[in-house]
Amino acid sequence: MKRKILLILSSLMLIFCVTACSKQTDSSTANEPEASQTEEEKGFDMERIRKSIVIKGQTFEIPTPLADLGEEWTWKEHENSYWGTDGNGLVYLYYKGEEWFIATVHNYYEGSENEGIIYNLTIDTSDCSIDGLVPLESTRQDVVDKYGEPVEIFTRTGDYPHFYRYGTIDHDAGLGPMKQQGLSMGIDENDIVTEVSITYYVEPENN
Repeated sequence: MKRKILLILSSLMLIFCVTACSKQTDSSTANEPEASQTEEEKGFDMERIRKSIVIKGQTFEIPTPLADLGEEWTWKEHENSYWGTDGNGLVYLYYKGEEWFIATVHNYYEGSENEGIIYNLTIDTSDCSIDGLVPLESTRQDVVDKYGEPVEIFTRTGDYPHFYRYGTIDHDAGLGPMKQQGLSMGIDENDIVTEVSITYYVEPENN
């Protein structure tokens, strides 16, 4: 009798273990994100990239008119900005009163500054990202793996001697608006991305 009871108990324990393992497997499988949700989007697509900006945990996209900033966003003109016939300027952007970045605006004229449109910004800290590229963390190889070889490589002396550029490039902007849609990445001597700049210019409808 004792032997029979032990066999029954052993059988019950085996069934319990198999059931528990099965449930654990089903649970872990259910919690795993689908491949389509975790697979990193690659290829240079400005429509995706311009909407994939994260500044200190807050999403942002360009172009954005100054007048359309959310209630927690404010701005003021940069001291190095100026009014001119080209309608180009610089502004400080604040979130909940804290300065977060400097942006370039176009369609920006004295007396109608609110009609200015943010079309360019640069990030250089690891709490920000553009299309998944994180300054001080992403590498040159990450950039090439994501977008392929750049349209242009610009070299200079300084903290980040290499610039990789993608998209359309405007070499004739001067002090006026950069009429281009693209990305540029500063890359240091250790192949680390130090800054990411995005430009997305669209002609104002009234022009």
